[in-house]
Amino acid sequence: MPTIRQIGKRWRADVKRSGVRKSKTFKTKNDATLWGIEQERILDSADGDYLPGYTMSDCFERYAREESPKKRGERWEVVRLNKLSRGMLGPIVVSTLSVADMERWRDDALKSISAASVNREINLIMSVVKRAVKWRWLPAYPLAGFERPPPTKSRKRRISESEIAIILHYLDIDPDNIQVTQRRHEVGVIFLLAIETACRLGELCSLDWEHVHLDRRFIHLSETKNGDSRDVPLSQYAAFLFTRLNQKESGYVFQVNTGTASTLFRRYRQKAGIHDMHLHDTRHEGVSRLAKKLTMMELAKMVGHRDPRSLMIYYEPSAEELAAKLD
Repeated sequence: MPTIRQIGKRWRADVKRSGVRKSKTFKTKNDATLWGIEQERILDSADGDYLPGYTMSDCFERYAREESPKKRGERWEVVRLNKLSRGMLGPIVVSTLSVADMERWRDDALKSISAASVNREINLIMSVVKRAVKWRWLPAYPLAGFERPPPTKSRKRRISESEIAIILHYLDIDPDNIQVTQRRHEVGVIFLLAIETACRLGELCSLDWEHVHLDRRFIHLSETKNGDSRDVPLSQYAAFLFTRLNQKESGYVFQVNTGTASTLFRRYRQKAGIHDMHLHDTRHEGVSRLAKKLTMMELAKMVGHRDPRSLMIYYEPSAEELAAKLD
């Protein structure tokens, strides 16, 4: 067994095998112990190249413990990893994982979830397997040549004014006299702001009051999907929406998180009898509306797209609208 000692607030693991010494410090005793046991197995293995015997479930669990906390989407990634750990890939010994195993998993997954969702899970699985190579749990990356399902068309769901009115009615929101006293009222304001600013749900739910500058009509997003920060200008109506909230010097603007907001929106959307609409459709709707007001470069800066060409899916003027600009 490795020797585990506490040094100050950290824990040190010491390993010695056949004259070889290794040591490393960790935040927790458990992490130090796991590392020490693994290093002993490496030194005791016949060839020392990799450690046989670990399953894909072991990989998913370690990745969730060590890598997922480094990401903004930790919560949902851990949910996916737990699901994968319980699935058909879980019992497979990672050193025997093959393209055929992945193909069977892919074909089975496509029976219950969309190709886009399957591709997201494939990205995660591949990241886990590549990390397992670095952990020396398998000798080489085994999934070269694996074919993904063909990409699906990008979602282009627009939200009509009548649908907005119905949703607001069921969320108990009067757009001209907004009173925010319940969580569903917050969801209503998020819904309107997402359309008005084209901000993502996560960006709005993580917004802090110290980054809301109503006097200068912009908000600052310190963390975004692509890792860049950006300033988002506010229309007069967007600025008005912020004034209807309980303003503070600091702290989260909204008390609901992304999961709660999505759940509440889905509940009231169903009560309203509206189908095939998700809260994240506000991003497409918002960018589509802004595309009629801003140049492509201005739009890219506002919504955080590094490549303006990716915004072409939002720029969908009719032939009649283009003809009117020629006169």
